[in-house]
Amino acid sequence: MDETVVLGEECPSLRQILSILDGGRVEISSSVKHALLEARRSYLREASRKQIYGYCTGLGELYSRKTASCGGEYEHHVLVEHAMGLGERAPPRLVRAFLTVRLAQLTRGHAPVRPEVAERIAEALNKQILPVVPLHGSVGASGDLAPSAHAFLCLYYGEGEAYTGEGIVPCDKALEMNGLDKLSLEPGEALALINNTAWTTGIALAALTVFEKLLGEGIRIARLTLETARCTPDHYSPVLAKASSYRELGEILGRLQPSCSEPVRLQDPYSLRCTPQVYAAIARLLAFLRETIRREMCSSTENPVIVEGRAYHWCGFHSIQVSLALDYARIASGVLANIAERRIAQLLRREINGRSDFLAGEADSVGAMIAQYAAAALTASNRSLASPLTVNSIPTSGLQEDLVPMGPESGLLLIESLRRTALVLAIEEAVATYASRGLSRGVEELRRLLNEASNRILKSTGLSDLLPRD
Repeated sequence: MDETVVLGEECPSLRQILSILDGGRVEISSSVKHALLEARRSYLREASRKQIYGYCTGLGELYSRKTASCGGEYEHHVLVEHAMGLGERAPPRLVRAFLTVRLAQLTRGHAPVRPEVAERIAEALNKQILPVVPLHGSVGASGDLAPSAHAFLCLYYGEGEAYTGEGIVPCDKALEMNGLDKLSLEPGEALALINNTAWTTGIALAALTVFEKLLGEGIRIARLTLETARCTPDHYSPVLAKASSYRELGEILGRLQPSCSEPVRLQDPYSLRCTPQVYAAIARLLAFLRETIRREMCSSTENPVIVEGRAYHWCGFHSIQVSLALDYARIASGVLANIAERRIAQLLRREINGRSDFLAGEADSVGAMIAQYAAAALTASNRSLASPLTVNSIPTSGLQEDLVPMGPESGLLLIESLRRTALVLAIEEAVATYASRGLSRGVEELRRLLNEASNRILKSTGLSDLLPRD
């Protein structure tokens, strides 16, 4: 992409953030650099006259401990201690989303870091240096500590591995290849970097882009199903938007617009008739998730935070806002799978499809029956992924951090939920296409349609870019 996004005092739009996520260049304005320089000076001034959390102190419940050393070596040790992530490598797009959000948060100008510390993240994004980060290890509070530590050990100290245009290489080599020296952090900067909600929010951002495309696929596929099911025209008329106060309903009706034949029944079953209402509710949820992400990336999440020349201790690192939205999004993904699976079942009824039960030909034993079994299995397991994590807090750091939101795990479960929902939609598309073409080619044709639809939807929505690496 040719666009360069300049992050200044104004909060960036989500469109600008998505431009960076998709590979666009990013720069930091001189006004932001000045704000960070002033914040750093204020931080050092405050630390010279009173205790500041993270300035040469222990962390978590050990905050009252004074450290034996204070300087770049200790800041490096802070990152090493926190780099305890586990599991598969996060896909590059998730890492880029994290770095993009973290940079946007830092450029609010309230973080006690030198301008060159923020500049390094912009350089990494522009030069396509994406640290290898394990997927698991953060509870979404006290900052997304473990993933952040892995990322910043790479970008500042050259430790670990990174995705580059040359593949996965050692971080020190990735920096050297791009003309970047290692950069030692100064007192308090390591904590300021890892105290963030950017991993949670980055996962949410990447999942949002997929979910919005998946809803678009759901609308297209639902239209095909409705037409194949000989839909009743009244249910889907755009004029119905005038009877509802939900703006999203009008948008869905306008995008859906199936070509229904002459009515063959007074009312379609709910999974057909209520598609506009269900999809409108999901669209409304996605608007809420989008707004929450925008606000989170436009907020400072460090602790302490510098406001009007003073260091304040607070809970900006607590990702509860995004975490609640992610829990809600997993429920919405489950609902999208639910209604798609029910439409598949309806398509297998003679009175709906106008052909035969289970779309079975004369020589078939079950016809398309087993396609619905697969959809049922995916939908049932997807329901288990809808259980909220924000209410399942497990305290950390003794009793100091006794309520954590579990946002990163909720986001990762959302990606898995979206994958299963995408497969259910692929089954719906295949069954609807098979029914619309007639049964003469047999179920081998249905199997081909299933494979084609699933591969295409995973790719077109970007889901394939979010699946973990071994």
